[in-house]
Amino acid sequence: MSGDATRRDGGYILFGVLMGASLLGVGLLAAVTLWSRVLQREREAELVFRGEAVVRAIERFQADRPGAFPETLEDLVEGRYLRRAWLDPMTGNPFVLLRAAPAAGPATGPATGPAGAMDEEIPPETERADSDATPGIVGVVSASDELSFRLYNGARRYSEWRFEAQPAAPAGSDREAGPEDAPSPNRSPDPR
Repeated sequence: MSGDATRRDGGYILFGVLMGASLLGVGLLAAVTLWSRVLQREREAELVFRGEAVVRAIERFQADRPGAFPETLEDLVEGRYLRRAWLDPMTGNPFVLLRAAPAAGPATGPATGPAGAMDEEIPPETERADSDATPGIVGVVSASDELSFRLYNGARRYSEWRFEAQPAAPAGSDREAGPEDAPSPNRSPDPR
């Protein structure tokens, strides 16, 4: 009779071990999911920090050289406007550069076609070396098309989070500051 009791107890112990392992697995899955969200939020904050750092660097570059735009992020680093040529934290690759329109018009994104349809994005390392044909950069954008947790300037995807420098007003211009000169609610003021 004692052999039957031991077998029954062994079955309960095995069942208890299996249930414990199952609960541990579910708990680990929940922790990994939560941790991945924390990491994504940290990368979002880093994207905003890096993008706005590039914008401030371009604006300081323009303050020193009115009407001119840097050709590359390395130009900003060499001129000590930017500490380093940041990578896109969402992809780990270089940012997609936003270039100025050739005829001093509004800034354009990566190659756009009719009605603003996206054609092909050219990564910075594949751009032409002919600096006369390449307009300067006015900002950066992430290459990631993932959905974000938060909105940035009303955009829901990282590839829509445009970090663009506002064109500097020509020296001696009579233009008064208007509402477009006010800081964006999503951008913190530059503490110079």
